Amino acid sequence: MRPLIDLTDTTCGKWTVLGRGPSTSYKQSRWWCRCGLCGTTKLVLGLHLRRRTSQSCGCATRDRMKRGELRNFTHGRSETTEYTIWVDMKQRCLNPKAPDYRNYGGRGITICPAWQDSFEAFLADMGVRPSPQHTLERVQNMDGYRADNCIWATATHQGRNRRTNHMLTLHGDTLCIKEWTEITGIHKATIASRKRAKWSDEEALTTPVGFYTHKKRDKNTNIK
Repeated sequence: MRPLIDLTDTTCGKWTVLGRGPSTSYKQSRWWCRCGLCGTTKLVLGLHLRRRTSQSCGCATRDRMKRGELRNFTHGRSETTEYTIWVDMKQRCLNPKAPDYRNYGGRGITICPAWQDSFEAFLADMGVRPSPQHTLERVQNMDGYRADNCIWATATHQGRNRRTNHMLTLHGDTLCIKEWTEITGIHKATIASRKRAKWSDEEALTTPVGFYTHKKRDKNTNIK
């Protein structure tokens, strides 16, 4: 089984990872990072670092705005894709007449006050989406829109994070079974079978395949 990676001293965009920080309330790992552009130190989700969806503290986006590389948000803000995504997020969470409201605001999905009141705050936290294939995704589907619960993700990553997926937590990382299969090398059917048998997440993800079978066989063997 491949060990979970220590991100200390690695870089992601302008971030330099300083060390492990406190996990979120959902036991997701977070890391203290320093922005190479302005020196800001901030907690960043390990998921954001591994998927490279967080590149800096947001100062890079602000610098691009100052240089005119991004639209001035006082005028023409509706011409940016990120602004459209921000407006759509607010509609489905705050407007009862919106078609998707029942799946978002109607079931308690909220937007943090900073994002609700300011597109600039949203863009500073999320940055420009990496590609046209990326859309806004919540890491924990039952939680709201805020910086430590949102990433830019492709359709593949979104599919892995659907409410129907079984999420397991180990060493502060909460991922779906398919992702744990890629990390541990244990087949997804084996992990799923272990969870159906009421194994803990740690047992399901760290126990070598066949361990309990051999243990039971040894116990039932009479050696004289």
